[in-house]
Amino acid sequence: MDVISPEFGKVRVLLVEDNPVGAKVARRLLELLGCEATHAWDGQQAYDAATTGQFDLVLMDMQMPVMDGLQATMKIRAHEAAAGKQHVAIFALTANGTDDDSEMCAGAGMDGHLAKPIEKESLRQLVTRATGSAEAPACADKKLAVDLDKALERCGGDRELLAEVAAACEESFAANSALLHAAARTKDGMAVYRAAHSLKGVFVYVCAEGAAKLAQSLCEAGQQGDMDRIPTLLDALACEYFDVSRLLVGNKPEL
Repeated sequence: MDVISPEFGKVRVLLVEDNPVGAKVARRLLELLGCEATHAWDGQQAYDAATTGQFDLVLMDMQMPVMDGLQATMKIRAHEAAAGKQHVAIFALTANGTDDDSEMCAGAGMDGHLAKPIEKESLRQLVTRATGSAEAPACADKKLAVDLDKALERCGGDRELLAEVAAACEESFAANSALLHAAARTKDGMAVYRAAHSLKGVFVYVCAEGAAKLAQSLCEAGQQGDMDRIPTLLDALACEYFDVSRLLVGNKPEL
Protein backbone atom coordinates (compact mmCIF):
# COMPACT_ATOMS: atom_id res chain seq x y z
CA MET A 1 0.00 0.00 0.00
CA ASP A 2 1.21 3.52 -0.80
CA VAL A 3 1.56 5.02 2.65
CA ILE A 4 2.38 8.64 3.47
CA SER A 5 4.84 9.13 6.31
CA PRO A 6 3.02 10.29 9.47
CA GLU A 7 4.70 13.68 9.58
CA PHE A 8 1.90 15.81 11.07
CA GLY A 9 1.00 13.92 14.22
CA LYS A 10 0.16 17.02 16.25
CA VAL A 11 -2.01 18.70 13.62
CA ARG A 12 -5.74 18.73 14.39
CA VAL A 13 -7.89 18.97 11.28
CA LEU A 14 -11.63 19.54 11.06
CA LEU A 15 -12.89 17.96 7.84
CA VAL A 16 -16.27 19.31 6.71
CA GLU A 17 -17.67 17.18 3.89
CA ASP A 18 -21.20 15.86 3.26
CA ASN A 19 -20.22 13.44 0.49
CA PRO A 20 -19.57 10.06 2.18
CA VAL A 21 -17.06 8.91 -0.44
CA GLY A 22 -15.15 12.18 -0.44
CA ALA A 23 -15.18 12.25 3.35
CA LYS A 24 -13.82 8.70 3.59
CA VAL A 25 -10.96 9.40 1.17
CA ALA A 26 -10.01 12.76 2.71
CA ARG A 27 -10.10 11.42 6.24
CA ARG A 28 -7.96 8.43 5.30
CA LEU A 29 -5.38 10.66 3.62
CA LEU A 30 -5.26 12.88 6.69
CA GLU A 31 -4.77 9.84 8.91
CA LEU A 32 -1.96 8.59 6.67
CA LEU A 33 -0.31 11.96 7.10
CA GLY A 34 -0.59 11.45 10.84
CA CYS A 35 -3.14 14.22 11.38
CA GLU A 36 -5.86 13.98 14.01
CA ALA A 37 -9.01 14.26 11.89
CA THR A 38 -12.51 15.19 13.10
CA HIS A 39 -15.40 14.97 10.66
CA ALA A 40 -18.46 17.26 10.37
CA TRP A 41 -21.25 16.56 7.89
CA ASP A 42 -22.55 20.12 7.36
CA GLY A 43 -21.82 23.77 8.03
CA GLN A 44 -23.71 23.92 11.32
CA GLN A 45 -21.78 20.96 12.70
CA ALA A 46 -18.60 22.63 11.47
CA TYR A 47 -19.43 25.86 13.28
CA ASP A 48 -20.28 24.01 16.49
CA ALA A 49 -17.04 22.01 16.36
CA ALA A 50 -14.82 24.94 15.42
CA THR A 51 -16.16 27.19 18.18
CA THR A 52 -16.02 24.58 20.95
CA GLY A 53 -12.91 22.62 19.99
CA GLN A 54 -9.35 23.44 19.00
CA PHE A 55 -8.18 22.89 15.43
CA ASP A 56 -5.13 23.87 13.42
CA LEU A 57 -6.85 23.57 10.05
CA VAL A 58 -10.40 23.38 8.71
CA LEU A 59 -11.12 21.82 5.31
CA MET A 60 -14.54 23.22 4.38
CA ASP A 61 -16.73 21.91 1.58
CA MET A 62 -18.51 24.73 -0.25
CA GLN A 63 -21.88 23.11 -0.95
CA MET A 64 -23.58 21.47 2.03
CA PRO A 65 -27.03 21.15 3.60
CA VAL A 66 -28.16 23.15 6.64
CA MET A 67 -25.41 25.78 6.21
CA ASP A 68 -22.96 26.08 3.32
CA GLY A 69 -19.21 26.51 3.65
CA LEU A 70 -19.20 30.26 3.09
CA GLN A 71 -21.86 30.88 5.75
CA ALA A 72 -20.10 28.61 8.21
CA THR A 73 -16.77 30.35 7.64
CA MET A 74 -18.25 33.81 8.14
CA LYS A 75 -19.84 32.68 11.41
CA ILE A 76 -16.56 31.15 12.58
CA ARG A 77 -14.67 34.36 11.77
CA ALA A 78 -17.29 36.44 13.60
CA HIS A 79 -16.96 34.18 16.63
CA GLU A 80 -13.16 34.47 16.57
CA ALA A 81 -13.40 38.26 16.51
CA ALA A 82 -15.99 38.43 19.29
CA ALA A 83 -14.25 35.90 21.53
CA GLY A 84 -10.70 37.07 20.81
CA LYS A 85 -9.75 33.61 19.58
CA GLN A 86 -6.84 32.90 17.26
CA HIS A 87 -7.32 32.71 13.51
CA VAL A 88 -7.72 29.12 12.36
CA ALA A 89 -6.72 28.32 8.78
CA ILE A 90 -9.83 27.53 6.73
CA PHE A 91 -9.50 26.16 3.20
CA ALA A 92 -12.40 25.54 0.87
CA LEU A 93 -12.85 22.16 -0.77
CA THR A 94 -14.03 22.95 -4.28
CA ALA A 95 -14.30 21.12 -7.58
CA ASN A 96 -14.13 24.37 -9.55
CA GLY A 97 -11.45 26.72 -8.24
CA THR A 98 -12.57 29.56 -10.54
CA ASP A 99 -11.81 33.25 -10.01
CA ASP A 100 -15.37 33.71 -8.75
CA ASP A 101 -14.84 30.94 -6.20
CA SER A 102 -11.56 32.50 -5.07
CA GLU A 103 -13.25 35.86 -4.62
CA MET A 104 -16.13 34.40 -2.62
CA CYS A 105 -13.77 32.36 -0.45
CA ALA A 106 -11.60 35.37 0.33
CA GLY A 107 -14.65 37.50 1.06
CA ALA A 108 -15.95 34.95 3.55
CA GLY A 109 -12.61 34.88 5.36
CA MET A 110 -11.15 31.68 3.93
CA ASP A 111 -7.41 31.37 3.47
CA GLY A 112 -7.51 29.57 0.13
CA HIS A 113 -8.90 26.45 -1.50
CA LEU A 114 -8.00 22.84 -2.22
CA ALA A 115 -9.14 21.24 -5.45
CA LYS A 116 -11.37 18.17 -5.40
CA PRO A 117 -10.86 15.29 -5.82
CA ILE A 118 -8.15 15.61 -3.19
CA GLU A 119 -4.72 14.23 -4.03
CA LYS A 120 -2.30 13.16 -1.34
CA GLU A 121 0.58 15.44 -2.38
CA SER A 122 -1.57 18.57 -2.65
CA LEU A 123 -3.03 17.77 0.78
CA ARG A 124 0.42 17.29 2.27
CA GLN A 125 1.57 20.62 0.86
CA LEU A 126 -1.52 22.39 2.18
CA VAL A 127 -1.10 20.99 5.70
CA THR A 128 2.57 21.97 5.61
CA ARG A 129 1.77 25.50 4.48
CA ALA A 130 -1.20 26.06 6.80
CA THR A 131 0.52 24.82 9.94
CA GLY A 132 3.97 26.29 9.38
CA SER A 133 5.89 23.03 9.24
CA ALA A 134 9.66 23.37 9.02
CA GLU A 135 9.41 21.57 5.68
CA ALA A 136 7.17 24.22 4.16
CA PRO A 137 8.43 25.59 0.84
CA ALA A 138 9.62 29.19 0.84
CA CYS A 139 6.73 31.51 -0.01
CA ALA A 140 8.46 34.84 0.49
CA ASP A 141 11.23 36.13 2.69
CA LYS A 142 11.29 33.49 5.44
CA LYS A 143 12.83 35.61 8.15
CA LEU A 144 10.52 36.40 11.04
CA ALA A 145 7.28 37.62 9.49
CA VAL A 146 6.54 40.16 12.25
CA ASP A 147 8.91 42.06 14.51
CA LEU A 148 6.78 41.62 17.63
CA ASP A 149 9.02 43.69 19.87
CA LYS A 150 8.87 46.65 17.52
CA ALA A 151 5.12 46.24 16.99
CA LEU A 152 4.58 46.24 20.75
CA GLU A 153 6.77 49.34 21.06
CA ARG A 154 4.60 51.11 18.49
CA CYS A 155 1.61 50.33 20.69
CA GLY A 156 3.29 51.98 23.67
CA GLY A 157 4.02 48.63 25.27
CA ASP A 158 0.28 48.03 25.65
CA ARG A 159 -0.33 44.34 24.92
CA GLU A 160 -4.09 44.78 24.94
CA LEU A 161 -3.80 47.47 22.27
CA LEU A 162 -1.54 45.20 20.22
CA ALA A 163 -4.20 42.49 20.40
CA GLU A 164 -6.77 44.99 19.11
CA VAL A 165 -4.41 46.01 16.31
CA ALA A 166 -3.93 42.35 15.43
CA ALA A 167 -7.70 41.90 15.13
CA ALA A 168 -7.93 44.99 12.94
CA CYS A 169 -5.15 43.59 10.76
CA GLU A 170 -7.16 40.39 10.28
CA GLU A 171 -10.23 42.35 9.24
CA SER A 172 -8.23 44.51 6.84
CA PHE A 173 -6.58 41.52 5.20
CA ALA A 174 -9.90 39.70 4.70
CA ALA A 175 -11.59 42.76 3.22
CA ASN A 176 -8.74 43.86 0.96
CA SER A 177 -7.95 40.31 -0.14
CA ALA A 178 -11.49 40.05 -1.48
CA LEU A 179 -11.05 43.37 -3.28
CA LEU A 180 -7.73 42.25 -4.76
CA HIS A 181 -9.18 39.02 -6.12
CA ALA A 182 -12.12 40.90 -7.61
CA ALA A 183 -9.79 43.46 -9.20
CA ALA A 184 -7.56 40.71 -10.59
CA ARG A 185 -10.57 39.02 -12.15
CA THR A 186 -11.73 42.23 -13.83
CA LYS A 187 -8.15 43.32 -14.64
CA ASP A 188 -8.65 46.62 -12.82
CA GLY A 189 -5.11 47.78 -12.11
CA MET A 190 -6.06 50.85 -10.11
CA ALA A 191 -8.36 48.80 -7.87
CA VAL A 192 -5.42 46.47 -7.26
CA TYR A 193 -3.30 49.48 -6.36
CA ARG A 194 -5.85 50.91 -3.91
CA ALA A 195 -6.42 47.63 -2.03
CA ALA A 196 -2.71 46.77 -1.96
CA HIS A 197 -1.81 50.27 -0.77
CA SER A 198 -4.28 49.92 2.09
CA LEU A 199 -2.76 46.59 3.09
CA LYS A 200 0.76 47.94 2.86
CA GLY A 201 -0.05 50.63 5.41
CA VAL A 202 -1.40 48.01 7.82
CA PHE A 203 1.61 45.72 7.37
CA VAL A 204 4.07 48.56 7.86
CA TYR A 205 2.34 49.54 11.09
CA VAL A 206 2.48 46.02 12.53
CA CYS A 207 6.10 45.59 11.39
CA ALA A 208 5.39 42.80 8.90
CA GLU A 209 8.18 43.68 6.48
CA GLY A 210 7.82 40.75 4.08
CA ALA A 211 4.08 41.24 3.69
CA ALA A 212 4.56 44.99 3.22
CA LYS A 213 7.06 44.37 0.41
CA LEU A 214 4.64 42.03 -1.35
CA ALA A 215 1.85 44.60 -0.99
CA GLN A 216 4.18 47.21 -2.51
CA SER A 217 4.88 44.87 -5.44
CA LEU A 218 1.12 44.56 -5.95
CA CYS A 219 0.83 48.36 -5.89
CA GLU A 220 3.47 48.64 -8.60
CA ALA A 221 1.94 45.90 -10.74
CA GLY A 222 -1.45 47.56 -10.47
CA GLN A 223 -0.10 50.98 -11.39
CA GLN A 224 1.77 49.55 -14.37
CA GLY A 225 -1.17 47.47 -15.52
CA ASP A 226 0.97 44.34 -15.30
CA MET A 227 -1.94 42.02 -14.58
CA ASP A 228 0.00 38.86 -15.38
CA ARG A 229 2.01 39.31 -12.18
CA ILE A 230 -1.02 39.71 -9.93
CA PRO A 231 -2.01 36.04 -9.37
CA THR A 232 1.53 35.02 -8.38
CA LEU A 233 1.85 37.98 -6.03
CA LEU A 234 -1.54 37.23 -4.46
CA ASP A 235 -0.51 33.64 -3.80
CA ALA A 236 2.77 34.80 -2.26
CA LEU A 237 0.98 37.36 -0.07
CA ALA A 238 -1.54 34.79 1.16
CA CYS A 239 1.30 32.45 2.03
CA GLU A 240 3.26 35.16 3.83
CA TYR A 241 0.16 36.20 5.73
CA PHE A 242 -0.07 32.76 7.34
CA ASP A 243 3.14 33.58 9.18
CA VAL A 244 1.99 37.11 9.98
CA SER A 245 -1.30 35.88 11.39
CA ARG A 246 0.33 33.07 13.35
CA LEU A 247 2.70 35.48 15.08
CA LEU A 248 0.44 38.49 15.43
CA VAL A 249 -2.87 36.80 16.23
CA GLY A 250 -2.30 33.13 16.80
CA ASN A 251 0.23 33.53 19.61
CA LYS A 252 -1.34 36.37 21.57
CA PRO A 253 -0.59 34.76 24.97
CA GLU A 254 3.12 34.93 24.13
CA LEU A 255 3.14 38.59 23.13
